[in-house]
Amino acid sequence: MTWLKIKDKGIGFYLELAAAALLVAVLVMGSSGGPLLNNTNFGADMIVVTVLGAPLALAPLFHKFRFWALLPAVCAFSALGIVVNGGAAVIMDRVNNVVYSGGNFDSVLIFLILTGVSCILCIVSCFLGTERRI
Repeated sequence: MTWLKIKDKGIGFYLELAAAALLVAVLVMGSSGGPLLNNTNFGADMIVVTVLGAPLALAPLFHKFRFWALLPAVCAFSALGIVVNGGAAVIMDRVNNVVYSGGNFDSVLIFLILTGVSCILCIVSCFLGTERRI
């Protein structure tokens, strides 16, 4: 396999892999337990974003393209938007000390932190690049 050269990959590639792993972890945790608004799980939008983001993080293994790091970043920021949209009412319930919309504040907070870290890792990988510079 001459195209699968892991030794030629830079630190940005590994940061993308870590970000994709965090997104998959958020999807797995959010798919059970009904932590979001109205005690619901993640919908098809989060599944699509994560299923697209994880293989896109592996794409530099198969093809050299300068902007591969940008595509998982788009997926990570989309996931962050989905978590913010689904968890905003849960956070407001906690801030106002009422129980109106349901959900689990601790889970939403963990999802926000993990997707935020994933976004930061993707931003850093965009600047570092996926290929090792000689």
